[in-house]
Amino acid sequence: MVVTQDRKRAVLARESSLTVLDLASGIVRHTLIGHSARVTALVATPDGTEVISGSEDHTIKVWNLASGTERYTLVGHSGSVTALVVTPDAKYVVSASRDKTLKVWDLTSGLILDSYAGDVAMLSCALAPGNETVIAEDQIGGVHILRLLGPTDRLACEDLDVLMQSVSASSGDFRITAASRDRSTRTHRLV
Repeated sequence: MVVTQDRKRAVLARESSLTVLDLASGIVRHTLIGHSARVTALVATPDGTEVISGSEDHTIKVWNLASGTERYTLVGHSGSVTALVVTPDAKYVVSASRDKTLKVWDLTSGLILDSYAGDVAMLSCALAPGNETVIAEDQIGGVHILRLLGPTDRLACEDLDVLMQSVSASSGDFRITAASRDRSTRTHRLV
């Protein structure tokens, strides 16, 4: 489930469809149908006008919340989409997938701008403060820090040699804290 930043709508995943709820009235505004398998990732654009869904059908769909229509489908993963993060300007979305990749998509054109391949499935991703750094976690707990570089938004990677259970980014001070399976935590400063 995702709630828009303006707190006007909630979008719930129900197997392969999405339900758009008006939070003030509790009324279902739309049922969004288009994925052929279970929806596994959801993110709303910061302005609350669109929701982006990832699925076990290997696709990402961009939906208009006002009209309840599909804007387009992003095709390029060969495995389930596990996580999505959208930039604050809603120009780009980063996807993580069981196909071992992270992809940067242009939300205007629907094209893949860049792709990073790891050794195992990518399970989560987050955008650090400053909006130029993507933090991702893979299936065995590896942490990947990728920077969006330059006008073409190419990815550069700094892999941390740690096995982590979860990752969170702090606001304002450009640090991430990663919690390990051995109950230790490590804080990394992003420069």
